[in-house]
Amino acid sequence: MTMKPALPRRNPREERGHSGNRITRRPLAEDPSSPTSATEPTSWVLAIPDALDAALSSHDEDMLACARILADTVDAGVVVIVPPRVQGLNGRGIDRIATVPVHGNTYANDTRVAFITEVMDELRPRWSVLPDTIHGGGDLGRQLAVVRKAKIATAVKTVKGQQIIRSSANRTREQSVEDADILLVLPESAKAIPHRGPDPRAFSPVFHCPRERVRDFGFLPNDPETTPLAEADLIISAGIGVTNWEDFYALAKTLGAAIGATRPACDAGFVPRSRQVGASGTIVDPRVYLAFGISGSPQHLQGISSCPNVIAVNTDLHAAIIKRANLAIIADAQEVMPALRARAAQRT
Repeated sequence: MTMKPALPRRNPREERGHSGNRITRRPLAEDPSSPTSATEPTSWVLAIPDALDAALSSHDEDMLACARILADTVDAGVVVIVPPRVQGLNGRGIDRIATVPVHGNTYANDTRVAFITEVMDELRPRWSVLPDTIHGGGDLGRQLAVVRKAKIATAVKTVKGQQIIRSSANRTREQSVEDADILLVLPESAKAIPHRGPDPRAFSPVFHCPRERVRDFGFLPNDPETTPLAEADLIISAGIGVTNWEDFYALAKTLGAAIGATRPACDAGFVPRSRQVGASGTIVDPRVYLAFGISGSPQHLQGISSCPNVIAVNTDLHAAIIKRANLAIIADAQEVMPALRARAAQRT
């Protein structure tokens, strides 16, 4: 009688992945809100922040979070395109960095569009995501949509997996978007990703820089009294604590800042009504809001609620604006304004 060889015994623990290397799983972060970074992605999501002055704005950070959310739904990697020397990119769920050979504040439209187009041709991204800003991603995204003949979704409010929701009808309604190639996202469209995860690697496409058809002769000085408050990056604002208005207007000119004011200052005729900041005036979102002699009424604080950097100068330590400020200077505005103007003049 011939005996059959014994079959090897099964090890259920090994098959369930408790031991050995027979079962492999894609490593995932335990916290679903944490960034995951694909080592060898099969597809890509392109993220293009404004990155003015080589720094990410809060709007840029929200946009990067949207890109990471979209990438995770299709097991894709995130490629970010930035100007040189941008800081703060590590640990934001970015897999690759491509550096466009122009600075963020330089008008080099042909070079920027040609570089991004080269990246798109090589990687074929599933989505390209930009911040919906007037002079940055909003303009660039529309140009790319025309050049690429791509479908674009503007004013994207929320990204949940692959579900894309945009605002419409002056942000009074919402629409679900499908099959969009380029997304222009609004601020606070996603929670910014905390600083963790692996550092991104460089990506350098083959690129032949085109000849620019428009020459950039640099920035012209702003007119502090006509620069729209809603578009200003720097606003210097005054309340009734300001008494030396000549110094106030001179400082605004030196800094190249738009002029704002509280309602009492406008009522008193020191500043035109069109420059009023607040719930009953203009809601502003500059990168820096410099407040002189402003106590901080509720309606005024509503007008600056989205400002990332508020600097307040006031003699009252307990003023509401001091509590709101990122940096508070307890001093008389009449003493600080000429000192700041002299220091700014030395740096120009």
